[in-house]
Amino acid sequence: MFVSMELLGGGIVISAIAKLLKSVYPRARIYVVGEQHRSGKLESFFKEHSWVDELIICPVRGDSTFGEWVRFYRKLRTYNLDVCILSPNHSCANSVFLYLCGMPEIVGVYLPKTWPWHEKIENKFLDRRLTTEEMGDGYRLLTFPEAYGRMFTGRKDFKLAEMVPFIRFSDTLQTGEGPRVTFHAGGPAHRRWPVERFAELGRMLIQRYGATVYIIGGEEEQDLARQIKKSIDRVVPDGKVLNCCGCSLNETMNYVAHSQLYVGNNAGTLQIAVALGTPVVGVFQERDRWFSGPDAIGTEHCVVSRASADAVPVKEVWNAIEDRWADRLCASQAGRDVVA
Repeated sequence: MFVSMELLGGGIVISAIAKLLKSVYPRARIYVVGEQHRSGKLESFFKEHSWVDELIICPVRGDSTFGEWVRFYRKLRTYNLDVCILSPNHSCANSVFLYLCGMPEIVGVYLPKTWPWHEKIENKFLDRRLTTEEMGDGYRLLTFPEAYGRMFTGRKDFKLAEMVPFIRFSDTLQTGEGPRVTFHAGGPAHRRWPVERFAELGRMLIQRYGATVYIIGGEEEQDLARQIKKSIDRVVPDGKVLNCCGCSLNETMNYVAHSQLYVGNNAGTLQIAVALGTPVVGVFQERDRWFSGPDAIGTEHCVVSRASADAVPVKEVWNAIEDRWADRLCASQAGRDVVA
């Protein structure tokens, strides 16, 4: 079996599909294809926490020669692959080359109304594609794993929670009093909510609910976390704010799983929170909301958006939290007080 993906967030979604494939085809060998600077960052995750057997590095999109791509597809032929399952955003472009290199079966999705550059491509190279029935109400990023699940199992009730990556739960995480809230301030620069607004929201959560704030992300997002923590500490020096950027992916998933709430930008870790069932407030660009927003999964998640993510006011995010999760946060706070 062969799964194609490239984006970091997509890698987390695809790992869920890999888990599904192992349940349907227990003797299958599953490969993931992606770029070194994207998928390569998930190599240890694939080895330790998912059902992927091997990562195959492909040339960099937009920065590789035609000859490099030809050599890459020739290399793929040596793996004697049986099935290629394409991630949604590559179902058109990649299927042509996979067809030319003799892939026996290519599975993907056709998105003519979703992404403009697909509109003029009538994709005849997919042997199987997700149907409207499998997709449900619409073509949304977080519904694709469920749709693939329905396709391969034939079940109509397949849910994202069944596909969550394997987590080794730990009791050794840094903890604090009050409800736990996870922040993710990273992701692509054009999708980020300003750090000063994360900091303001963090101060409000600590002052109102006595929350412990976990700031998660990669090593490269350490500086964002330091800025948020410093700004919060200046106003509420006794508040509990933990910079967890650079932790292993397993530790990161533990922090998310043990949180009462997740607040973050449009990035891959948000998909982990959704799959784990942690309520999410996503801060989005309006144009991304319809495709990537966690509210596609249900009303337990919320998206606050503007034309630009940095235009989203703190008050609107705070109101979303107060309207939906005040009781949950208060109950958690009270439970901690009783234990204390």
